[in-house]
Amino acid sequence: MRSAGAVALAGALLVGGCGLGDRVAGVHDAPAEQTGGAPLNEQTAQDIATRAIADASAALTGTGAAGEAARRRTLTGSALSVAEAMVSSKQTPTRSDPLTKPVVPQVLGIAKTSGWPRTMVTTTLDASSRRSLQVLVSARPSSPFVVSASVTMLSRASVPSLGRVADGIEALPATRASGLVVSPQGALGQLASAVAYPKPATPKNLATTDAFTTGLRAGAAAQAKALGTLGTYAQKHVTVPRLTNAYRLAGGGALVFGQLSRVDTITPSKSAKQLTLPADVARILGHRTTTKKVTVTYVEPVVLVVPATGQARVVGAVEQLVTAKES
Repeated sequence: MRSAGAVALAGALLVGGCGLGDRVAGVHDAPAEQTGGAPLNEQTAQDIATRAIADASAALTGTGAAGEAARRRTLTGSALSVAEAMVSSKQTPTRSDPLTKPVVPQVLGIAKTSGWPRTMVTTTLDASSRRSLQVLVSARPSSPFVVSASVTMLSRASVPSLGRVADGIEALPATRASGLVVSPQGALGQLASAVAYPKPATPKNLATTDAFTTGLRAGAAAQAKALGTLGTYAQKHVTVPRLTNAYRLAGGGALVFGQLSRVDTITPSKSAKQLTLPADVARILGHRTTTKKVTVTYVEPVVLVVPATGQARVVGAVEQLVTAKES
C-alpha cells in the first residue's frame, strides 16, 4: 500500500530532507537587533520552541492513558494526527529510536499579531542531517506553545526565506489568493486531485515532479498492476481545511502547511481466491491474507511553496498509515 518514493515518518517530529544548508529560510545567524513586528523576541521564541519540541518528542514514546494525555498536551493539528495514527497502526517509536532524540530547533518566523492564537515556524536538523519544518501554536494567553505541524522536507527541496525573525511574518488566509498564483487551499486541492487513482487530474497551478507526487502515482500504478485480474485498486485524497496554515515569504509567495487524508481501497474480483496483504496492513488486521474488500487510511501532512506567479510545488511531506479494515 505504501507508495514508492513517498516519505514515511517513524518519529513525527524529527525527520526531514537533507543537504539544504543556507537554502532553507532562516538557516543563518539571527540578527542581533530587533526592529519590531514579531510579538516575541528571538531568544524567547527560541527557548519556547526548544521546550515545545522536546516535550512533544518525549510524548511520542508514551504508552497507555498517560501517553495519550501527554500527546494531547504537547501536540495538536496534523502533528497530533500523525502521532495518534502511529499508535492506531501499532507503530509507536521507542526511546532507542534515534528519531526521538531531542534536537535544537531554529526559529524561522513568528506570525505578527497582538492577539491569539499565536504561531511560529521552526526547523530542525536531526543527527542524520534530515530536515523538517514545524508550526508551533499557542491558542490563548494561558496556553503554552505546542507543535501543530511537523513535516519532513523532501530530498533536495528548499524553501525561500521568510525574512528577518524580528520583523515577524504575515499569516495568510487559506481560501484567498492574496497575491498568489492560487490560494493555499486551492493548491492543496489541486495536489489532492493530482494524486488520485485511477484518474489523476492535471493541476493548473501545481508542479507534479516532486518525489512525493511521483511516488504516490507510481505506487498506485504498481499496486494496480500487481493485482491484475484479481482485484481493483483506487486511491482518493481529500484536504483538511482546518489544518491549513500559510505564511508570506519575504520575496513574495507563501509557505503553506496542510494535510491530506488518503483512502486506499482494494476490491477483490470474483476470480480471486485470496489476496496477500502488505506487512503493515496485516499487522493491523491480524492476518496476512484476505478475501474481503480492504480499506486503508493514511494521514499526509504536506508543505507547499506557492509563488506569486508560476507553479506551486511540494517541498515536504509525511505519509503515515492510520488503520485498515475489511468489509
